[in-house]
Amino acid sequence: NGGQYTHAASWMILAAVIRGQGTRALHMFQLINPARIASTPSGCESYKGEPYVYCGDVYSTAPHQGRAGWSWYTGSSGWLYRIGVENILGLKRGPETFIIDPTIPADWRGYELKFEHQGVSYEAEIRNPQGVEHGVVTVTVDKVIIEGNVIPYRKDSGALVKIEVIMG
Repeated sequence: NGGQYTHAASWMILAAVIRGQGTRALHMFQLINPARIASTPSGCESYKGEPYVYCGDVYSTAPHQGRAGWSWYTGSSGWLYRIGVENILGLKRGPETFIIDPTIPADWRGYELKFEHQGVSYEAEIRNPQGVEHGVVTVTVDKVIIEGNVIPYRKDSGALVKIEVIMG
């Protein structure tokens, strides 16, 4: 089953993240990402699934090689979404706090995260000047360096919170 079903593929990506292998994790993520697979006419022709739906399996043998199966069926789509957001991009949200702990490809020099929580907007710039795959050196919230990478939610609706994360 591990060669076909997407649950196993999602968990392989998570295993790479747990090992701190951001380059490998993103490579595997892109291999099974339906938006990427179906981004070309030939990809659409072989996948034959909706590019916005992660399917339950992908056939590996002729004549259906590369074809999506069990569309709208699998719970592995939730796993893939969570692995992408929570583990690769590193945004883990809890009830009172959130964490930014990315595991990304070494050649990513940075990216931005934007989200809202209870009327408060958060804009995070993640920088990777040393080209590492995992590790946070400093976190700055509204120009104040905090200890660790656990950030409490603000309660003042309408506020904009600026965050800078330096990897290393």
